[in-house]
Amino acid sequence: MGGGQGWFPQRGCHICRAGESGIAPHSPWTDCAHGAALRTAAASGSGAAAAAATVAGAAAGRQVCSLSSQCVPQCMVSLMGNQIDRITHLNYSELPTGDPSGIEKDELRVGVAYFFSDDEDELDERAPPPEKIWREPGPPKDSTAAAVLLLGELEYSAFCCQECIFSKLGGSQDLSAYPVSALLPRCRAGDLLELVRGGGQPAHWVVYVGASRVIHLQGREIREEHLAQVSAGRAGRIVNTWYRYRALPPDLVVHNARGHVGLQGHEICWTNSESFAAWCRFGKREFKAGGEAGGDGRLQESRYLLKLHLPDSRVHTLNFPSLEDLIREKRRQDAGGKVGVLKELSVLNQK
Repeated sequence: MGGGQGWFPQRGCHICRAGESGIAPHSPWTDCAHGAALRTAAASGSGAAAAAATVAGAAAGRQVCSLSSQCVPQCMVSLMGNQIDRITHLNYSELPTGDPSGIEKDELRVGVAYFFSDDEDELDERAPPPEKIWREPGPPKDSTAAAVLLLGELEYSAFCCQECIFSKLGGSQDLSAYPVSALLPRCRAGDLLELVRGGGQPAHWVVYVGASRVIHLQGREIREEHLAQVSAGRAGRIVNTWYRYRALPPDLVVHNARGHVGLQGHEICWTNSESFAAWCRFGKREFKAGGEAGGDGRLQESRYLLKLHLPDSRVHTLNFPSLEDLIREKRRQDAGGKVGVLKELSVLNQK
C-alpha cells in the first residue's frame, strides 16, 4: 500500500496534533502512537496490524490522545483513500483509548469503532414513492360476461386524401358494448365514449372526465352530467381508437371539454355530439363547422371518402368535401344500420 507523503501536511498528527509548528520538527509519520500505527499498517496493509501498532505505541509510553478510538479507522481511511472509494462494514474491537477527562492513567480503556454502510438505506430521490406510481389497470375479470350483443351494426371506414382517418370494423376491432355498471370501471379521464341508441337514432358521444361524470353536446348546449343520467339505460363503449388522429394528453382533453361547459346556441361551433367529443380529444379544427375551408374559402370536392362495408364483401363509397359533412352522413347511415342502408341502395339501383 502507498507511502505516507501528504497524509499529515505540515500540521502534525490530525488526531493528537503532535508535530505541529512550534512543537517539534515533523515528518509525514509523526512520533506519536498514531504515527507508529501508520508505519506498521503501511508495511503490513492490514487493519489488525494498525491496531496492534497503536497498542504497542501506548505501552512504550508514547502519547495517546483522548480521540485514539478514532485514530486507526480515520488513518486507515486516509491511507487507503487512493485505492478504494469507501470502506464499509469495517469492524474494530478492543482499540485503546485515553481517559476522556484528558488525564493519562496506567490502565487503558477499551472502545469499539464501526463503519456502517448505508447502501440499503439509499433511495433514488428522483423516483416517486411506490404508492404514487401510476399503473395501467387491467380489464375486469368478467370482461366478456357483461358485454351487450349489438345486431345489425353498420361497419365503415373513412379516408382523407387516401389516408385512413377512421375505422369501425368488427374483424379487426373490439366493438363490444357494456351497460354503465360494467363500463365505468374501464373508463379513464379523457376517454371518448359512444352510447348506443336504437329506434333510428344515431349514437351519442361523450367525453369522460372522471368521477363517473361526462361532458357532451346535447341539443344546442354543452353539459356536464353523470354518465348514468346521460346513458338512460343504454349500453356504451370506449371509442378512443376509432379515429386515427394522434390524441392529446388526457388532462388536455378534459380541459378542452370543461372549457366549453355552458355554451349554448350560436356560441357552439359543432353540429353534433361526435364532432364535439372528437375535437376535445384530437384538437383538429376540421371537426368544427366551417373549419375545413381553404385560403380562398372554397372546399376541395371529393377530399373525403366514406366506405360502407356491406355483406358479401361489398363496399359502397361516398364522397364529401369536408369532415363535417362526412360525419353528418355517417351518423345518418349509422342510425339506420345495415338494413336501412341496403334498402336505400336497393331503391337507388331500381331508379
